[in-house]
Amino acid sequence: MKAWKFYNRRDLRLEEVACPDTGEDEILLKVSYCGICQTDLDEFMTGPRIFNKIPLIPGHEFGGVVVDVGKNVSKNKIGKTVTVSPLIYCGKCPYCQAGRENLCNSLGYYGAIGYNGGFAEYAVVKAQNAIEVETPEIVHFGEILLVALRVFNLAQKYSFIKKKVLVSGAGPVGICVALIFKYYGWEVELCEIREFRRDFASTLGFKTYSIIEEAPKKDYALVVDCAGEDPALPYIFSGQMAKLKKGGAILVVGIYFSEVSIDTLSLVTEEKEIRSSYL
Repeated sequence: MKAWKFYNRRDLRLEEVACPDTGEDEILLKVSYCGICQTDLDEFMTGPRIFNKIPLIPGHEFGGVVVDVGKNVSKNKIGKTVTVSPLIYCGKCPYCQAGRENLCNSLGYYGAIGYNGGFAEYAVVKAQNAIEVETPEIVHFGEILLVALRVFNLAQKYSFIKKKVLVSGAGPVGICVALIFKYYGWEVELCEIREFRRDFASTLGFKTYSIIEEAPKKDYALVVDCAGEDPALPYIFSGQMAKLKKGGAILVVGIYFSEVSIDTLSLVTEEKEIRSSYL
């Protein structure tokens, strides 16, 4: 089969490789779709920082059709369309036992940390990581939706302040986060420097801003940072702090590879918080 393999910074090669063997608790997928995450681009341009055990087949936003299963997996799964939850965890360490599997001491991630992903014609994943879906076109949004749902779960702590959130970054993750908050009755606004993304967000009924300074100050219970590092706007993180009401929080989803500055005075005197959601 053909697969893209990451060897090092700016070294991604399309190669002919053997189709992976299916373990006894795994399934073999014929990959239908695989998204390209900003993390994939960052790793290609300036990494590797997260990718390990290279060469590695990237791609963590993927899914497809089950074509084979291991001996411990029901054959009824063959022919099913699934999306992949890429997080791999042991279930035994203190973090897993506390329900924080994303901090597992033996953490793995398909297409990023220790395991090949979906930039290939076929991929193997643990059966427990495959979620059946009815619509083939959404299989590469599974991981994004899981990220968005976790962010919304973290946000409940702050809903007493005001159910209003500013989502920074209107890419696929930002849009999914915004839609989930909107579905559950929050007032949602987005900040995005790219005009075509703002235009798309507007068609979904969201008010948008082109830069963080345009959003009103001290008006939000939450700022969800789905943008991460942008060399063109290095000040964006510090600008988010001014948008929060007292007791509010920045929830960081986007990746930063360099240091950022924050307003520690309002962080302390208004008891604002900076929280993160990994994977």
